Amino acid sequence: MGLQLDQPLFDLPEVFDNRSGWGPVGTLGKFQNLPYQQFNKADKIGKVADWIGVTQYNDRFRRDGRYGNPYTSGAVGSQYDYVHDEEDATFQLVDTSKPQRSNMQKSGRMRQQQQFYRRLVQKENERRNQANYGQNQKIKRSIAKEQQKAFKQWQRRGGGTRGRGRGGQGYGRWDQRNQKQLAASIAVRPEWQVLEEMDFPRLAKLNLPNIDSGQDINGHRYGQLYYYDKAFDRVTVRTEKPLQRCGGTFYNLTTTEDPIIQKLAHEMLGMSSQQI
Repeated sequence: MGLQLDQPLFDLPEVFDNRSGWGPVGTLGKFQNLPYQQFNKADKIGKVADWIGVTQYNDRFRRDGRYGNPYTSGAVGSQYDYVHDEEDATFQLVDTSKPQRSNMQKSGRMRQQQQFYRRLVQKENERRNQANYGQNQKIKRSIAKEQQKAFKQWQRRGGGTRGRGRGGQGYGRWDQRNQKQLAASIAVRPEWQVLEEMDFPRLAKLNLPNIDSGQDINGHRYGQLYYYDKAFDRVTVRTEKPLQRCGGTFYNLTTTEDPIIQKLAHEMLGMSSQQI
């Protein structure tokens, strides 16, 4: 048994034949006494619904021009204009004018406006000052943090060992470089008698008479002196100089620990007969 489906019915609408012109004959009843506003289908919805004709003056000016469009809201007729009727005899307009204020009221209003403006300016200045204060505090904290970091690095490198004052507290500069304390090549013994003390400037200018030039000790020659290239003194980033490995053995000994010096001193070799 097959399934029987109900087919939809198609009714032809009533067509009015207008033999004397184009379009429908007469006017439909549902469109009687309805206001009609000319509009262009390309207009925006807000412009089409402009029943009060806010933009009618501009649109009417463009419409009256050479390139005007008659199908805009500016082409609206006078169907929405006010028409005086007999019933309007009892109609009264509401007085919307502002009441006149006295000079005292005006001055009070001006004072309120001035106070309001001053409060706005004060709030803006407080906001700016607070922002500047926060920024300055941030900069100060950053500077203090960097100083504390540098001070800790100086302490790790042995800072404060030089320039000890009372109570063992150092009073030297915290950023002063830590100079390495070198041991004396000749240990000063307590039984030695001090004949004269000289500082380095006097020692550099010292010129003692009756002092002969040095002489070689026969049979005693030790080590050798290599050529020194002075180009190493002028090395910069642009004029680089590769380092070269030198052969030989280097001993890091003081004068009193040198076995050769001890041997010469024991044999009384290289000593002048004159005492200084």
